[in-house]
Amino acid sequence: MLHYRFGPFELDPESRLLRREGEPVPVAAKTLDTLVVLVENRGRLVDKDELLSRVWAGSVVEEANLTQTIFTVRKVLGDSPKDHRYIATVAGRGYQFVAPVIESSTNPTDSAVETHPKQSKMFRPRRRILAFGAVVILALVAAGVVLWRAWVRDRDETPEMQLSRFTSYPGVETMPAFSPDGKEIAYVRAEHDPFLLHLWHREVGQANIYTKLVGAATELRLTNHPGADYYPTWSPDGQYIAFYRVEPGASGLYLVSALGGQERRITSEEGETAGIAWLPDGRHLLVSHFSEGSHSSPLIDISLDTGEQRPITSPPVGTLGDTWPAISPDEKTLAFLRFKDTDLVDVCFTPLTENRAHCWPLQGNWPEGLTWTPSGDAIIVSAIRTGGYRLWRYNTRGTTSIALTSGEEDAQLPAVSRQRNQLAYVLSRQNIDLVELDIESSMPVNATGARRIAWSTRIQSDPAFSADGHKIAYHSDRSGSQEIWVSDTDAHTSIQLTHFGGPPTGSPSWSPDGLEIAFDSEQPEGTAIFAISADGGMPRRITPNTGDNCVPSWSQDGKFVYFASSRSGQFQIWKVLAATGETRSNPAVQITRGGGFRAFESSDGKYLYYTKGRGTPGLWRRSLWNGSGGKEEPVLNSVQEWGWWTLAAGVVYFLELPDSAARVHLKMFDIAERRTRELAILPYPVQVATPTIAVSRDGRHLVYTQVDSMEADIMLAENFR
Repeated sequence: MLHYRFGPFELDPESRLLRREGEPVPVAAKTLDTLVVLVENRGRLVDKDELLSRVWAGSVVEEANLTQTIFTVRKVLGDSPKDHRYIATVAGRGYQFVAPVIESSTNPTDSAVETHPKQSKMFRPRRRILAFGAVVILALVAAGVVLWRAWVRDRDETPEMQLSRFTSYPGVETMPAFSPDGKEIAYVRAEHDPFLLHLWHREVGQANIYTKLVGAATELRLTNHPGADYYPTWSPDGQYIAFYRVEPGASGLYLVSALGGQERRITSEEGETAGIAWLPDGRHLLVSHFSEGSHSSPLIDISLDTGEQRPITSPPVGTLGDTWPAISPDEKTLAFLRFKDTDLVDVCFTPLTENRAHCWPLQGNWPEGLTWTPSGDAIIVSAIRTGGYRLWRYNTRGTTSIALTSGEEDAQLPAVSRQRNQLAYVLSRQNIDLVELDIESSMPVNATGARRIAWSTRIQSDPAFSADGHKIAYHSDRSGSQEIWVSDTDAHTSIQLTHFGGPPTGSPSWSPDGLEIAFDSEQPEGTAIFAISADGGMPRRITPNTGDNCVPSWSQDGKFVYFASSRSGQFQIWKVLAATGETRSNPAVQITRGGGFRAFESSDGKYLYYTKGRGTPGLWRRSLWNGSGGKEEPVLNSVQEWGWWTLAAGVVYFLELPDSAARVHLKMFDIAERRTRELAILPYPVQVATPTIAVSRDGRHLVYTQVDSMEADIMLAENFR
């Protein structure tokens, strides 16, 4: 009988026991089977097909089951995909056990106690007592082993969580919602991510609501409208589904029968939404109208009978707003997420009978989705901590958190069935590339002839040219975490510059001499500005722990770094000495007073051009001449997104989606002549809410982000506990 020792662990395949420092470790059956296969084949790559065939012999399961099981094995061992002390991942192929293993053929046993033949008679009664005690102890130990093995056997017989794809259609299936009886799931089907459809709904086609029975193959289409329908939510009695539609002239809240049919419009409004929930009486909806430009946006209670609206939460002044409402299973408590800033989010709870919120900080960034567990003793949130989105389970006090997904792919928008032990969530993949256009050789520009820069199967964004135009810095998650990379535009070689290994890091900007790159990175206390040598090394911090500081750029002389900061309660443009960073003796200086976010200094150093922030269209400039009084003047109203523009000598290049257009247009604005010229119509969608476009200093080349593909499937975990 073989036993294996590695680190503090001992694995006994015969008895199906794993011990850590002698103490038994509870392990589910498939998790233990997977560990045994890997340990028995230590030192060699075990491909995914072999693992699936050996662990799930005779069963047809998804590869996602294996991914989840490997994640559980790592969790049991205290391992991670980055540390790989025990298990290494070979991308696209399989897994390998890499820790040293000691193999033995017998159990270690305690040596027998030997009595001495010359002991006197007076000690014999005591020996008998000790012997009797030893018998009792051995009996208790034996009984304990029997009970332990029975417990392990019972645990093995407990239905193990099974993960499968509830949908696998081309394109995007997202925003799952369980019916009250747990037998059906409503969801959204679209070609692209519905979070972007408010901008591109004419281009990517419809986004409509569907329902499907759990375990069935046939789906039912409930809506068939040119607009983007999203956030489906079941009424408490299961008869209706509420959803939000974005379509010019027809936006608002709607109701439709769960069997399909005539839709009923509840509200008429333009805007964005971040979650819908039914109140238990079935006559009111809770809606979040949060968007990037929100300020203290509460959750709104909307009457289905009268359409009357009233705020039901009171976010403090200076916060962005409340999102993702969710009612507890006992129908007494409302949970929601409160965005205090772009990167600081609280989880809040309030009784439905009163507006009295108790909040605690969420350990994660940009959460997408919140739901209660069926027991009501915990919540599940999708958020970024390291790498991409993962599902996290928190107790209601926020004192403990458990990762439910591995992080190898983005997991978002969780939903839980209250009647069944089922968890649904969205597993998504995006391919966003940088493409380069020659904007001087031909007019109009041939956008279909653009060439890809730093191509990968992951996300590349936030491009920035070096001063000589030979290199591009950008943000990418290709390494598993969001970092700054640099690519040579001619050789197409890329190197990873930062290694934060977790916090989202982006918005790079080159110094005029090409020696340093400034960037922002989300830290636990808020986003901060850093600078790093263009050759790599240890980043140095530019801004302290005050407010949310992001989107840096350099002055033309290289002495200052401009950045956006919320430290005054609203995003404004500030500047700080680049050499020293922000210190008590060299504090940052506020430049704008009426709002500011992304800024560039003109090539002659006379003006600062900037957008006013998330959710606010338009481009402004301010004179940097000391005697000018810093008067602000509008430059271009056509800039629709804060990251959709870039500055060259005397020219603004920008992206625009005209009301009558189906695709994004690339345009050029001559500042002196105040004349706009169209350069190209882009063949694919581009990103929003991030720096999207950059131009070389000589004005000959332009790079922008292109959404090449976007896929999302709904995963279903049964026997979820």
